[in-house]
Amino acid sequence: MTEHTTVVVIGAGVAGLTLGNLLLRSGIGCVVLEKHSREYVGRRQRAGTIDSRGVRMFREWGLEEVFANDALPDVEAGFFLDGEELSIDFAGDESVFCPQQVLVRNLTDVFLRAGGDLRFEADDITSPAATAIAGSAGRPSPTASSPGTPANTATPG
Repeated sequence: MTEHTTVVVIGAGVAGLTLGNLLLRSGIGCVVLEKHSREYVGRRQRAGTIDSRGVRMFREWGLEEVFANDALPDVEAGFFLDGEELSIDFAGDESVFCPQQVLVRNLTDVFLRAGGDLRFEADDITSPAATAIAGSAGRPSPTASSPGTPANTATPG
């Protein structure tokens, strides 16, 4: 089955979902494809902080809600060197501690609520999508082969 879209985003991590949200809010059609299941993506753990620049960027893009309610407000942190604590002063810093899986879950929810097209378990996305994106003249093409099935299309919640 062949479908038409302006942009195909490969990967439903923080970068892919942020891009998908920005495209959607700008009126640009996109499909986000993820090779893993929604459950796997929702629980894979990676980074745990959003630095002050990231916080400002999410706010400027109108996506503050993705961390606003789930960030850990009072976190003390430090480094230890030879058993001695070297504390970190966060005074005046906008950085927030938000587990990546929470950020991904929130970005997913925002994307789907806005009507985004997110497909999980799209495991054959490299060859057909890359061909469709490159197009015959090396320019982006609005046509992409759909490796997912309706059963793999995400729904809000």
